[in-house]
Amino acid sequence: MSAQHRIAAEAQARRRRFEHGLVPEVTLAEIYEELFPSARWSDQASQCVELECAIESSICFVSPHTAACMHEARRRGMPVAVVSDTYMSETQLRRLLALVDADLASMIDFIFCSSDYRIAKSHGLWDRVIKRLGVAPNAILHVGDNAVADVKIPEKLGVECIHLRRYPDEETVLADRRDAATRLMFTGVGETRAVWTLFDSLSFREPCGKHGWYESLGRSLLGPVLYAFAKTLCEKEILPEFSRSYASNQTYHHRICFGFLMRDAHLLREAADIVAPSVLHPTLHVSRQSAFSASFDSDEAIVHFMMLTSREFRMSLPQCAACLLLNEEEQAALICAFETSLSITQAIKTFFTPALREAIKARSAAYRGRLIRHIVKQTGVRPGDTLCLVDIGYHGTIQWLLRDILFKELDVKVIGRYLIYRDNIRLMGEASGLIDASWVDQGLIRALTQPSISYLENLCAGEGASVVDYGDGGEAFFKASSAPLPRWMAECQRAALLFVDQASVARPTQLPKLSPSRLRECALTNLGAMLFFPSEKELSEAANMQCEVNLGGSAAYEMCDHAKGLAGLRRRGLLYFSGGGEFRSNRAFELRYAGMDQLALYMICLRNGLRITEPAFSFRRQVLPITFRFAKTTVHRDAIAHATYDGYFTAVFPLGNCRVDVKIGTVAKWLQLESITSFPAEAFGHLCEVNGPQRRVEPDDYQCIGVTRHEEGLMACERDALIRFSPIPDGSSDFIRLVFRTIAGRDLATVPLPGGTTGSDTISLQLSAHSNDRGFDADNSVYPTAIGSREARMIDEKFAAVKTVMTGLYYTNS
Repeated sequence: MSAQHRIAAEAQARRRRFEHGLVPEVTLAEIYEELFPSARWSDQASQCVELECAIESSICFVSPHTAACMHEARRRGMPVAVVSDTYMSETQLRRLLALVDADLASMIDFIFCSSDYRIAKSHGLWDRVIKRLGVAPNAILHVGDNAVADVKIPEKLGVECIHLRRYPDEETVLADRRDAATRLMFTGVGETRAVWTLFDSLSFREPCGKHGWYESLGRSLLGPVLYAFAKTLCEKEILPEFSRSYASNQTYHHRICFGFLMRDAHLLREAADIVAPSVLHPTLHVSRQSAFSASFDSDEAIVHFMMLTSREFRMSLPQCAACLLLNEEEQAALICAFETSLSITQAIKTFFTPALREAIKARSAAYRGRLIRHIVKQTGVRPGDTLCLVDIGYHGTIQWLLRDILFKELDVKVIGRYLIYRDNIRLMGEASGLIDASWVDQGLIRALTQPSISYLENLCAGEGASVVDYGDGGEAFFKASSAPLPRWMAECQRAALLFVDQASVARPTQLPKLSPSRLRECALTNLGAMLFFPSEKELSEAANMQCEVNLGGSAAYEMCDHAKGLAGLRRRGLLYFSGGGEFRSNRAFELRYAGMDQLALYMICLRNGLRITEPAFSFRRQVLPITFRFAKTTVHRDAIAHATYDGYFTAVFPLGNCRVDVKIGTVAKWLQLESITSFPAEAFGHLCEVNGPQRRVEPDDYQCIGVTRHEEGLMACERDALIRFSPIPDGSSDFIRLVFRTIAGRDLATVPLPGGTTGSDTISLQLSAHSNDRGFDADNSVYPTAIGSREARMIDEKFAAVKTVMTGLYYTNS
């Protein structure tokens, strides 16, 4: 039986009474009789009634304001009554209230349930209440949250009423964000899955000043996440079992010491101190750079590091040099060797001489000793202990790098506990997260971490910079911070920790049952609201933030750039995420700024592995006739421009040792040019637009013929208008990406779907020769065209290479 069955049964029970001319107020027993109509199923119906009552009691709580009102009424000698539109009976409701707070329930003198009287508050129950109480209507003070049933109707009878607004406007907006995030992440919301709001009863609102949005962010969204993590951190059932020894099958390492990795775990540690003040939560200053620097204990470790830097860690050569502890001269030599070599393997063989490898291993050994002294000094860990590293997440790189080091050097086992953990095959059974693959799919974890984890890391980070080295006594040395935290973030963090404090001291009756599953689902809902549905103000502030890369040096990246995000969407649609070589850490925010439709499509692609190519985003396309004029022959080809975003189209075509004319006049009377960029081809004809250099082609680098140019890239085009590109040197191979929007088009500019099919042919690049066999320049000069000529074959080969960009997958499961 699902929630939908239960909802339908209640509707049917009410309808049945209505059809018999009765007031459609039903009891809980009558609802389940609709699901179990036969007498032989009466036991099942009764069990469902009891189960629903039990579930209700587990999610009920006492509002502090309501409790204060009841206590004041008792102090003044006033009787207390409950008037409720409910399918529960008075007996069931009394039992429910007693389970939640027996003392408070004992203060209630009267309970009026619509199901007992078979009439709702809006249709006459208040007359029964007044008669039963035996007092004048104006002697009754009623507090309720329904503007009609609790205020308008009883006021007409003379009852004094106070309208209780359960959620201020600000909280309603946050509830909508939570709801949207949950529905984006899960199916069956409202049927098999709830949108948990576990802390509605807590009253910790402070007067919001001019910038109160950040207090709301900390209090209502970030705070519950921190509380859930801290509350569950030390519970046995969520820590992995660590009985396996690297050396044998014996079971040991019983004492667990925590180490919170700074800067990012700062707020996690503060929350843990509040929730469990008797437990030590020491800080550890270990960056990815320091962990790498301590790991080079063999030639294999050095080679493995260099092989993985470009594939997995995506580190620059200066960052690699910092990790390898190279001096300035060695760093310059490394950069030269790897930039000029044809392969990584060849560069490694050439650069890492035996003498240099021995030097790196010696430096790493000394560094490793200093790092271990820092860990021991901070955590007090001893041989035979287990060190639990705590961090935001998500891949456990530092844990993986320290694991073998600490086991070999100190006989200490290393485990990891993360807020979000994305499975790392190197840490099987040695790491877990509040949000991990034990209860959500990896696609959702990828969607949470890949586009926007840096924003969460910044929200939780402390002041300071990344560690670069340690003293002989274990003290940490830091580089200068390249990405200081904005001033509003301290207030956001303060509000988040205030929530944690008040949630920690709240009476059990003030909160629903906080099971680990409810806490983690509530945390996930809030994370989704923060990362996928930021407010307009949060988007604006994020655009001013930077994130620091903890790999030495002073590298910092923009959190997001809304203008660049829109430009990227116009140029390549969602595929702009994989292009250009320019890194920004939170492009999900750029998509939310562009529109919820873009964010939703991105989430579908990323979470579910939807295999979409650039042409497949839309079947809208336009033909761009292009003429390649060589010295003795002219080649005509059609490039297909694919729709991207905001009405823009994008086309990719090659340049060569010839004049290239793009006949935009056949497409549009009025056209808006967004950009023209060029990029080179790699060896063997493959394009490198995905991560290679791009150059914006300025207006001086091309000619516009038959065009009247206006501001903002607007062009009035004659029918024979064209954009002309000059020849490039023989042997070079550049490509052009032209991005434009047709303001007023000409006939036959749109390409029909070939054969009405939707298979692979519809998303591949379409090329065709013009039906005529003669070429015309802008001045109507005639040039011979040879479709099968050497020049034509060369152009076709270049167009074929375009497919490596145009049909590159936005996301793949591999």
